[in-house]
Amino acid sequence: MIEPWSGVLELSRYTQAILNASCKLRVNIIMPRKKKEQELATYIIPERSAKAIDQIITIDKRYKKKHIWRQKFYELFDHIAAQQGTDAAKYVNINISIMAKRLSVDNQQMSSMLRDCIENDILEKDGVMVIAVRNAQGYIKEGKSFGYRFVNGGKLAIVELLVNKKHRSKDIDQNCKFTKDEQLRLYDDVISKVTIETNSLNDVFAKVLENKWEKYKVESEYNEYINNKISELSNNNNNKCIIIPFDGVIVPAVSQFISEKRGQFCHPCKFSIRRKRKHLKPVQKIESNETTIARCRRSIEIINNGFIKSERPVEDSRVYNVLTNLKREFRPHLRLNSQPLIAIDIRNSQPLIACILIRQYWLQRQGFLPDDVIAYQKACEAGRFYDDFMKELSLPDQFRSFFKADFFRKVFFSMVTDKTNLLKQMFIRHYPSVWQMICDEKGGLFSRSYNEFAKKLQMVEAQLIFDIVNINLIKQGIPVFNIFDAIYVTSLVDYSVAERSLRDTFREAGLNPTFNMECY
Repeated sequence: MIEPWSGVLELSRYTQAILNASCKLRVNIIMPRKKKEQELATYIIPERSAKAIDQIITIDKRYKKKHIWRQKFYELFDHIAAQQGTDAAKYVNINISIMAKRLSVDNQQMSSMLRDCIENDILEKDGVMVIAVRNAQGYIKEGKSFGYRFVNGGKLAIVELLVNKKHRSKDIDQNCKFTKDEQLRLYDDVISKVTIETNSLNDVFAKVLENKWEKYKVESEYNEYINNKISELSNNNNNKCIIIPFDGVIVPAVSQFISEKRGQFCHPCKFSIRRKRKHLKPVQKIESNETTIARCRRSIEIINNGFIKSERPVEDSRVYNVLTNLKREFRPHLRLNSQPLIAIDIRNSQPLIACILIRQYWLQRQGFLPDDVIAYQKACEAGRFYDDFMKELSLPDQFRSFFKADFFRKVFFSMVTDKTNLLKQMFIRHYPSVWQMICDEKGGLFSRSYNEFAKKLQMVEAQLIFDIVNINLIKQGIPVFNIFDAIYVTSLVDYSVAERSLRDTFREAGLNPTFNMECY
């Protein structure tokens, strides 16, 4: 029997050297790269901009990974389109640092992207930037970033792009973590469970387009009706002055409609002649049906994939997200935790919330409320504030939504001037003390800070509806979300709890609102 050899093998120096050398060799073995999982991402971008972006990233050597940079440009366009809503002429303010973080680029790269879009006639810039001034207590002066919009307000189109699924999920998570506000995180956790039923989307799209064109038709009819009312109610005692320009000297032909039989002496005065513009008011441009449907499809994609992200542009301001911009025709098809929604609507909510500031003003000023302020509050609480004025004008009910917007714009949100209009005259006649408060809050005659009053109203609304009512209900475990001044729940039990919370909150402010229930 041969026993196994157990001796030590002695290698020659030559063999040992070869073995040592072979151990030091590095062998590069080319293995097949693991295929990264991809998914289709949907973006809304200007029509025909895809070719321009392809040209930019092909020519410019700074954009090395073409498919990644294409995605970043599309995300930029998608953000601008979402912020514009239906107003294609609106400039969207873009903070370079914030947008750079969202797109995972540095500030220099973000600036280059915007500059390239401007040079290639995709975007245009408003050229207005204001540096914010801040101290330890807060902002002394609010800042403003440059605003951007699409050139010529072009048509928007839906595009699909294959993107890295892992990277996209990471970007979405980073955007969610980017929200430092704990209340917004709680809110986003709830609305991430909102979905839209897609069974009858074509019918909803058809309704959206039908209502869009009907809206513009009814709006023109409303404007014509109001103008006719102004003509009926006006008489020859209106303040009017016909001015004839002549070589830098003006001569009032008729002043305050003094009878032409009486002589009138006017001293000529110099003025600078300016060329009359062809259009005193910009013509409202109606977006194309393709753009409308593209916006709707993009909103549906964001909602159903749980990518909703809320933001407050200014501290304590309203909360904005894709749900706040969603067409009303989709409300019946919204689901929260797969359950249909029940809406709590506060009647005459905007003038009622204004009543909080009006009460504070007069109680601080004289210790009690004027009679017309009390009458104003009662009309708002009963939900007949707009109805009273509509009856006075014999306004058909089909004009209600346009009248509400027109009334609030001309009375509450406009600059205080020496000019008057029909709606302002009616309001002053009924509620002179309320009008005095509004004028003071706007800063007086011709004050440029008149829009501060509108901001205050929205801040009060956000504090009541979002910060107090909505967030407290969420902390109680109730699935609830709000769209501005309306609150949405999924059961009658939750509706009762939410309504009681709303009523208690307004009662603390001295108000007793009425509510409408809308079941979808």
